[in-house]
Amino acid sequence: MQKRISGGLSGQANYTWSHCISDVYADNPTAGGVSIADNRRQFRGNCLGIDRRQLFGMSMVATTPKFSNTALRILASNWQAAPILSIASAQLFAVFAGTDRALTTVGNQTPNLVDPNGIYPSKKTANKWINASAFAPADPGTYGNLAYNSLKGPHTVQLNMALSRTFAIHERQSIQIRAEAFNLPNHVNLATPGAGGVGNIGRSVTLNSPNFGQITSDISGNNGLQAGDYRVIQFAMKFIF
Repeated sequence: MQKRISGGLSGQANYTWSHCISDVYADNPTAGGVSIADNRRQFRGNCLGIDRRQLFGMSMVATTPKFSNTALRILASNWQAAPILSIASAQLFAVFAGTDRALTTVGNQTPNLVDPNGIYPSKKTANKWINASAFAPADPGTYGNLAYNSLKGPHTVQLNMALSRTFAIHERQSIQIRAEAFNLPNHVNLATPGAGGVGNIGRSVTLNSPNFGQITSDISGNNGLQAGDYRVIQFAMKFIF
C-alpha cells in the first residue's frame, strides 16, 4: 500500500507471506546422493535460516503545517518525522540428538518428538524457550521423526525514527538540523536457542547440551533489520547552498 503526499503525510507499507521447504542437502546424503534411508520426505523441513513466514514493513513521512500563529510558526512549523518499522515472524531452528543414534556416523541426526503439545512452556523466556521433555533420543540404529528447522524461535521488531527541520537563510541557502534514532525503543531481538547458522539465524541445539532450550545471544544484525543493535541516537546539521 502506498499513500502519496497529501495533508503533509505520505507513506507506504508492505506485507509478505512466504514458506520455504527444502530437502536435506549435503548433511545426510548417501553415496548415491539420496537422503537417509532413501526417503527424501523423512527429513524434509523448513529452509535453513531464510524461512521467515511473515514480513511487515512500513515507512512514513509526516510534516507539520505552517501555522498562522507567530510563536507556533517559529517553533513548530515544517518539522518532519519519518518512522521506519520492520517486523518479522518467528525464526526457525532445529533440534539434533547430539550423538550418533543411527550408528551410521552421519551427523545432524534429529531426535523423536514425543510430546507435540509440550514443546514450549506456557511462558517462554530466554532461560527456557523449549522443553527437553518433549523430545527423546531415537532407538539405536534408527533416526528420529523430528523434521529439520521445525521449531519456532522469537520474532524480530525494529523501529527507527528521524526528526528534521530545514531553516531558510536566503533564497538558495538553508540549514537543516536532524536527529535519528535506530532501535528507538531499545528492544532486544533474541536469537534462537543453540549455536551455528548464518548471522545467528538458522541455528540448532543438541538434545544433550547442558543449556538446552536457552537463548544466550541476540541477532547479530546482518538480516536486514539491524536487529542486534542497541539504541543508537545521532544528531547532524547540514548547510545547503
